[in-house]
Amino acid sequence: MADYRIGYLGLNHSHRDGYLKSLEQLPVSVEAVYHPDEEYNPESSDRFESTRCYTDYHRLIERETLDAAWVTLPNRDTPDAVHAAIENGVDVFSEKPMARSAAELQDVANAAEGQDVDVCVGYLWRFHPMSLDLLNLADDGVVGDVKAVNARWFASNLDVRLADRPGDYLYDKDASGGGILQWLGCHWLDLIPWLLGGDSIVRVHANLASESPHTDIETNATIEFETESGVLGTLQAGYLLREGYDTEISLYGSDGTTKSHRRGPTTPDGKSELFIDTDATEEFQFPQRTIEYVDPEKKGYFGQIGMTYFETFLEGSSSKQYEHLATLEDAIKVLSVLDAIYRSNTTESWVQVDR
Repeated sequence: MADYRIGYLGLNHSHRDGYLKSLEQLPVSVEAVYHPDEEYNPESSDRFESTRCYTDYHRLIERETLDAAWVTLPNRDTPDAVHAAIENGVDVFSEKPMARSAAELQDVANAAEGQDVDVCVGYLWRFHPMSLDLLNLADDGVVGDVKAVNARWFASNLDVRLADRPGDYLYDKDASGGGILQWLGCHWLDLIPWLLGGDSIVRVHANLASESPHTDIETNATIEFETESGVLGTLQAGYLLREGYDTEISLYGSDGTTKSHRRGPTTPDGKSELFIDTDATEEFQFPQRTIEYVDPEKKGYFGQIGMTYFETFLEGSSSKQYEHLATLEDAIKVLSVLDAIYRSNTTESWVQVDR
């Protein structure tokens, strides 16, 4: 893997330190950074002692010789930055979900057509060993024909989060486009169709609530959905815990059940469990088993899982796992579902997902 020249766009992002720690361990050089605050002094950190700092990301992209732009901007600004990178022939890694709506990414997708650039979005849960095992189990027929999905993503409440980062764009509806679904629920809206072999979510029914005096974004959500093949599912998400995370995805099929869950701190250090109960004993010798996953210690964003994802992006099509990276098209699919969810909450009815 050759050294990559990176332009980092968005030093005021909550995941900045994690991403930069990851980049320090990769064969890349951060050539320039963008921070919107003109009073920000990059030399205050040893990390940027010899790095050029811009307050205009267009100038950074146009003036620097880059292989990739690492984009951690508010959802409102990300499409414009990604569009600028593509026009200058620069690859892009972007924080999810990349925009406030699918429509905001459509011009970016049009610009990317025919261009020799890679655009990757940070749906890193695809590379968790538990997710890959779930994908393989579903492919191997351990659960048979999937009939139903149950998922949840609960996270620490906004009092905890705002104490750490007051004024974060994540809790500003104009900058982010939404709340818990835009920031965390979107991971499962990407992962579930991926686990089902590309079986897209085609209609939704949503009930959203904003239960914080600090913001009007949704902090609690219950979603019903149906996929193209007829799989029925539910997703609950909310900023509801005193601390940490409580997540789960369960698949229920004609021949078995898989339940994957994770509870723990906000860091990637922790344990995940996958429970399997199957009648497909010819393909799977043990009808019941539990697999435990202990995240290996690794500094950086999402630990070793993140490192593998980023290495795959940098290696490009030569990587064996390249096909599992989330693309610009995948980002648009998730945003299309989110658009339908917000419409459903307004109309209080089932809504078709626009494609």
